[in-house]
Amino acid sequence: MDQNTFFSLHGEAINDLVQLRLDSALNTARTLLPNLGNAELMGQHERITNDYAFTLSYFGQGVADPRRAEMHRRLVRRTHALLARTWHAYVVANGTTCYANAARAAAALPIEAIAPRLAHLADTIVDAQLADLSQADAREALQRFETRRFALLDQAFMRLWTADVLSADEEEAVATLVEDLPEAEAAFVVSALSLALTDLFDPAKLRLALRWVRSKRVQVRARAMVAVVFAVMANGEVLQLFPELEQGIVLLGEEQGLMREYEMVVMRHMLSMETQKAQQKLNEEILPRLARSRNFRRTPLGFEEIDADLESLRDGEKPQPTADDQHL
Repeated sequence: MDQNTFFSLHGEAINDLVQLRLDSALNTARTLLPNLGNAELMGQHERITNDYAFTLSYFGQGVADPRRAEMHRRLVRRTHALLARTWHAYVVANGTTCYANAARAAAALPIEAIAPRLAHLADTIVDAQLADLSQADAREALQRFETRRFALLDQAFMRLWTADVLSADEEEAVATLVEDLPEAEAAFVVSALSLALTDLFDPAKLRLALRWVRSKRVQVRARAMVAVVFAVMANGEVLQLFPELEQGIVLLGEEQGLMREYEMVVMRHMLSMETQKAQQKLNEEILPRLARSRNFRRTPLGFEEIDADLESLRDGEKPQPTADDQHL
């Protein structure tokens, strides 16, 4: 099967899932899987199909079970994970893109092993720094260890970017890794989520991004917010399958500072896209929202933030409307 056909069918299967047409999505997955020769994925497909058939038979008997919606939701999510892994396996096996090359290069590094290796290297570097650096051998050893640490950070970035669907243990390992790293290095690793969620949606990676948008470390928070925006713009319909993540994004709107950051990232992303669709979205959705906002004022050059109004809002005062506000 050529790549265009594979990706087209994969897109149809994802669309079927969004429409909750689980049977059709599983049938399409059955068409895609023989191209991979992957026994593990074939086994996953068989188990999901059997569970789905059992569920249909069970409820076909007229059983009134309050778990019906939850059981169907789990089957849909398992099928989404299967389709994600199918896409990933095909791209890694056949692709020539940067994503495919990075995935092949980083595949041998278990995610859970990154943090212990970095910690070991950090201890080694500290020991090397305590050595007599006036000696050439000691300086060379320190440089070697630091180079290995940077190389491992690069691998961590590529591994997080190109992992298919993180398990619960891998998700927790990434969270621990980022919390333990210095801010600049943590932000570097978090930035991999922006690429990851654009290429292939993984709910675990979006959960991590939503976790870090409230980080007290500015660089980490900024990179996480970019990842959230990219995830929403690239996977809007798929998010319907994960209402708890949709709710997490909605909750950003209840925190004024986070919502401002979210909208500004959206604006900058949209302005960087030179397409008619992007311009239409900017004109019809983003700019009208800013025009209605109390935090921005229209000027001949566009919009400017109303710092005084923000200060008064923080102090609990109601800002007074200006002539420009009344005109708008």
